[in-house]
Amino acid sequence: MLNESGWTLLFSVLVIFVVCRRFKRNFGRQRFRVARLLFRVLLFGALTLFLAAIALGSNWMVPGGAVIGIALALVAIRLTTFEHTPAQSFYRPNSFIGLAVFSLFLGRLLLRLPLLISFLRERPWENWDPATSGVQLDRDDGVPLTLAILFLLVTYYTVYYMGILLRGWSGRQS
Repeated sequence: MLNESGWTLLFSVLVIFVVCRRFKRNFGRQRFRVARLLFRVLLFGALTLFLAAIALGSNWMVPGGAVIGIALALVAIRLTTFEHTPAQSFYRPNSFIGLAVFSLFLGRLLLRLPLLISFLRERPWENWDPATSGVQLDRDDGVPLTLAILFLLVTYYTVYYMGILLRGWSGRQS
């Protein structure tokens, strides 16, 4: 059984792995795989719905992040290039837009990391009372900005992967 330090290390390695994989997907030629793209659309779509349920009506920044994410995705779809060979199809994402979205997310994550570490050290869940606790998203401690960036990220990837599926599929048919 892992102790607290072991779980922290395991979680940190997992987060670094996921971040590195996400970063790598912004560069170079990617194979067009319908099943993987469909999984990503469903995953990011579910995250979008989950975050929308949490943040419903919380702050004007949240829908603003979603609108910016959708707009960036539409531009990125137009700037994505496709290559179709008899054996396989590939797409090459626009590196600049992908890097900008990724940098926003990573920067916000790094800025919130000290707060997350102090939260985990205090262990507030040990004395948590569901009757008196509530999620307050209108606070002025950076939560709306963090949610806006999360919405930007999940809506960007949901719309982007849907657009890649549609453009890539139509290109394969012709």
